[in-house]
Amino acid sequence: MALAHVARLHRTADRRCLALLRRCPRGNEADDDLWSFVPHWELPLWLWCHHLWERLVERLRRPFG
Repeated sequence: MALAHVARLHRTADRRCLALLRRCPRGNEADDDLWSFVPHWELPLWLWCHHLWERLVERLRRPFG
């Protein structure tokens, strides 16, 4: 997805791109790149919720490892 490249190169994403991304299924490359390359305070709440939920599920699957 082009948004993943924009996030890597420019460390930002505009509202229009985020609105398009929100319509896509979660867990894609763009989600991960946004979380990795864009300052977290700039990310929308829906992406925070998704990211934290993923981490919680991952932690519950491997509690000690």
